[in-house]
This record gives sequence, C-alpha cells and structure tokens, in this order.
Amino acid sequence: MRNIRFVQADATMWKPDDGRPYDVVQCVHGVFFLPDMDASVSRLTGLLRPGGRLVVTAWAQGAMESFGRLSAEAVERVRKTPTGSPSSKQAAPGSTRRSKWAPG
Repeated sequence: MRNIRFVQADATMWKPDDGRPYDVVQCVHGVFFLPDMDASVSRLTGLLRPGGRLVVTAWAQGAMESFGRLSAEAVERVRKTPTGSPSSKQAAPGSTRRSKWAPG
C-alpha cells in the first residue's frame, strides 16, 4: 500500500513530517489518557484535510467496571485498606463531554 502511513506519536505535540494533512486520524483506546482531551482532540482534527475523518474508539459503557473492581480488590489485599471502585456512570475528575469537541 503506497497511499497509507502509520504514525505513532505524542498526540499533544505531533505534526506531520511533510506538513500535508491526513485523510484519517485514528486514536484507539487512547483519548482518555491525554492530559487535556479537548485540546489534544482539537489538535488532531486540525491535522485533517477538509472532509477528513477523526476516528476514536472507546470501551462500551460498563466494560471496565469488572477490571476496576478486580483492581480495587487487589489493592485492598496488598494495602489491607478498603477501597472503592467507581462505576462507569461516574465521570473522572476533570473529564469533559464529547460534545465540546465533536458536536452532533
């Protein structure tokens, strides 16, 4: 495939080497780990050509609850201190809604 490039980079600072815009920018299960999700996603959309597509994948609601529960139980065993696991309905501190950077 001559018309495809794969780039692994820091989404908060990344710029295309050749300066050309992208047809597609994809972030797989990583958008939640960005220090400022809104600013970083805005940057990524700015790397797209007109009509380009931003693809972001995310876990289904509730998909991580068992992981959180199991992690909390492991911490409780090691620290011998009760912990709680947040439900998927609780927003993380400082989180924002998708509508700010992707209306509709």
